[in-house]
Amino acid sequence: MNENQKYIEEDEIDLRELFKTIAKNKKFIFIFTAVVTIFAIIYAFVKTPVYEAKAVVKIGTYIDNNSNKEIEDTGKLAAELKVLFIKLLKNVKDKDAEIKQISSMKKQKSFIEIISNSTSNDLAVKEIEKIIEYTQNKHQKIINEVLAKKKAELTSVERSIKFLKTNKLVSIDEEFSYKKDVEIPYIKENLKNAKENLKKYSDQLKLTEENLNKLKNENSSLAAINIMEKRNLEVVLNQLESDMLGQGLKLKNIVLNEIPRIKRKKDNVISSELQALLEKKEILKTSMLPHNYKNTEVIGKIMINDYPLKPKKKLIVAVAFVTGLILSIFLVFFIEFIKSTKEGKTEDE
Repeated sequence: MNENQKYIEEDEIDLRELFKTIAKNKKFIFIFTAVVTIFAIIYAFVKTPVYEAKAVVKIGTYIDNNSNKEIEDTGKLAAELKVLFIKLLKNVKDKDAEIKQISSMKKQKSFIEIISNSTSNDLAVKEIEKIIEYTQNKHQKIINEVLAKKKAELTSVERSIKFLKTNKLVSIDEEFSYKKDVEIPYIKENLKNAKENLKKYSDQLKLTEENLNKLKNENSSLAAINIMEKRNLEVVLNQLESDMLGQGLKLKNIVLNEIPRIKRKKDNVISSELQALLEKKEILKTSMLPHNYKNTEVIGKIMINDYPLKPKKKLIVAVAFVTGLILSIFLVFFIEFIKSTKEGKTEDE
């Protein structure tokens, strides 16, 4: 117990001595701390301020196959912009502004964040605007290329529609008209003539047969001539019947097969080919409307702060004050330690 009490008393004595040392050198501590703090204040106010501007950029989109498609992959674009506006300009001296960060946002893959630092908000904003202008010009070219491609495709579709209407459908109509207005009447006329000739030659054959029966026993020479005439008439009649059968089959084929085929062909062109082209034309025209093409843009506006990012004056002054105070106290104790060491040596001598 006595030993513990002794240690406590010694600690109290040591602490008392420490406070006495600080009180004795309070002027030095005050002056040293004040000097450090004043230098910190001067530094904070003389140091060139650094302002920060930040922008969130949304990648533009366009319509492709009835769905929205981004003009460019955000990862690739961010990597390209880093090379152009950070790495290539890294060694440029006396810059008033610089880009500090260009990155695609993890949760929002269609967005890129750009941060710039400068001696003023205006310069920081202008530095970001350079990147936005570069990106918008690049993406506008891509949009123009897409529009040009769609325009060429639309022209091709319109040309195909015109060909169907003025050539293919006209050709089908001409074929139908020829079958209906020319070939069918011609065959019918041939059948009519054949029927008339068949009746005519049938009557002649009948008359020849009657004459042949009369001349059989009377005049053999005339009978032989009638026999030859009869045979000729029979050949002609057979040929007429064959022609009539062929013309009839041809007429039947035209009416039952060829005309329905031509109609189906026309219906197929109209309902399938032409309709598909007309739908494609409307889709292309709709996809080319201005609201389907959005260039890359800043979301809201470029964000700035009223106060500079650096230097943080209050923090610098506070840290300088605390550092000066601690350092001055340390110096006081260090000086006292050296003095006490010298005094000890003197006493020993």
